[in-house]
Amino acid sequence: MTGRLNSAQPYAIGLFRIVVGLLFACHGANSLFGTFGGQTMQAGTWPGWYAAVIELVGGSLVLLGLGTRAAAFISSGA
Repeated sequence: MTGRLNSAQPYAIGLFRIVVGLLFACHGANSLFGTFGGQTMQAGTWPGWYAAVIELVGGSLVLLGLGTRAAAFISSGA
């Protein structure tokens, strides 16, 4: 049983990374562009607009697997 779970670990971690990246990116896109029927942030407003940009960029990086740890750390504080 443990062998089967250990062999599935990379796939589970990859799926988790993709889901978390999509969640961050969709939330940032919703705040910036009003996708999914949301309200947009005015450009340059503190902290909402900057947080939305960080979520969109950080989520996209996590989704692609580029700088995953740093992008997730920075995005989680936004």
